[in-house]
Amino acid sequence: MSAVSTHVPAAPRRSAGGDVDTLLATYAAGVEDLLGRVGRACAAAGTGSEGIHAGVAALLERLGSRPELARRVLIDAPSAGRSVARARADAHRRFCELVTGTVDGPLATPESVAAGIRAVENVLAANLIGGGATALHELAPFIEQVITSLRAGEYDTAPRPRRRA
Repeated sequence: MSAVSTHVPAAPRRSAGGDVDTLLATYAAGVEDLLGRVGRACAAAGTGSEGIHAGVAALLERLGSRPELARRVLIDAPSAGRSVARARADAHRRFCELVTGTVDGPLATPESVAAGIRAVENVLAANLIGGGATALHELAPFIEQVITSLRAGEYDTAPRPRRRA
C-alpha cells in the first residue's frame, strides 16, 4: 500500500498587485537589469559628471523603453508594503554603492546618499504615474543634480553662526 501525501502547497502570498512571489522575482530581475545597465554606462564614462550623465541616461532610457519594468520597479513593488521591503532596501543599498563609485570627491553622509536615492525613486514614480514612461527622460537634469549634490559640502545645511551687524 502506498503512502498518501498529505502535503498541501502553500497558497501564494498576495499583494494589491497580485502574487507577491512573482512580484519579488520580477522586481529582483528588474533591479539587476537596471543596476547592470547603469553600472556599465558609468564604468564606460568614468567618474564625475560624465559618469553621472551616462548612468542617468542609461537608467531613464531603460525605464522609458520598458514601461512594464518601470511600473513594476517604481509603483508595484513599493505598493506591496512589508512583503518587498527587504528587497527594496537591498536595491537602495546597491544603488547607493553605485552612486558612491560615480561621484567625484568625498560624499555626504550615508544617510544623505540613501535619502537622495529614495528621492530619485519617488520623483520617478510620481512622474511615471503622471506622464508615463516615455516622459521620464525629461527628468535627467533633475536626477543628475540630485546625484551631484551627494558630494560632501555640496549643499551644506549646517546652521551658520549669525553675523553681528
